[in-house]
Amino acid sequence: MSNSISRSSLWGVFAILCALNIWDAATTAILVNKFGSAVEANPIMRQAIDSHGIAGLYMMKFAVVGFLGVVVAVVIRKYRKHRASKMVRRSMWVLNALLALVVINNLILVFRTLGI
Repeated sequence: MSNSISRSSLWGVFAILCALNIWDAATTAILVNKFGSAVEANPIMRQAIDSHGIAGLYMMKFAVVGFLGVVVAVVIRKYRKHRASKMVRRSMWVLNALLALVVINNLILVFRTLGI
């Protein structure tokens, strides 16, 4: 069995991560606008929001996704046929699953706030 993974497979997982981050940022922004930064459970993100408002939230999301994009590019370029590439892909799936739970939680809170 080969350890090689396709570029599209890794970029696909990254694309899902990007989409989830957009949903997380959008739903968090709605909740922060309604209730203030205290609704943000991540202390680093809360500090960014307190210091720079919603722009701080988006700047941090952009930085995190940008960093992960660099990781994916390096893995594709240097380690595509190495076990590390599968480890990175699996780790990104775990991140996707955790972030999906955050987005679901945020959506529930947004819908409750809107009375839906």
